[in-house]
Amino acid sequence: MSENTQRNIIGWTLALVLMLGAIEIRLFLRPPSTVLKAMSMAQKSRLPAGASKVNTSSNIVLDVADEILNYNLGCKPKLFKIEAGEARQVRIRYETCPKEDYKISSIVNSTNAYQATIFNLDHDKQTSDFIPLKEGQNRVKIVLVNSAKQQSEQEFVFTRNALDHAQK
Repeated sequence: MSENTQRNIIGWTLALVLMLGAIEIRLFLRPPSTVLKAMSMAQKSRLPAGASKVNTSSNIVLDVADEILNYNLGCKPKLFKIEAGEARQVRIRYETCPKEDYKISSIVNSTNAYQATIFNLDHDKQTSDFIPLKEGQNRVKIVLVNSAKQQSEQEFVFTRNALDHAQK
């Protein structure tokens, strides 16, 4: 191959790489609304990773296309049986009630023996990690402890629907 042919190949390759790089940068700098308009209808029906569906009548929030159930444990919980739908995991959030100093000590899903990790978000807020749910009933025991070392135990039943494996 002649030297002139090699220069032409290198020149065209460099031009192609620069052009593709410019296209990538242009797509990266597009505002999100432009990107959403370009999506197909099938992609629009999916929720983005940060989106939530909120049930305002309860303490339940379904995230990421119903894969994760966020349950906000209130001061005096009224729901002890929670329908988790097809959620594969639950995250339990807790905020210390006024005039009480209870904190979550442990959370255990006795159905699959999973012991959750508890994270302190603030002096009065806590959250668990993602607790896996099996199909059917999942018995989750939450132990709260106050500064006087008094314990309060609560058991919740999160029911996960059986998945139709033919659709998945």
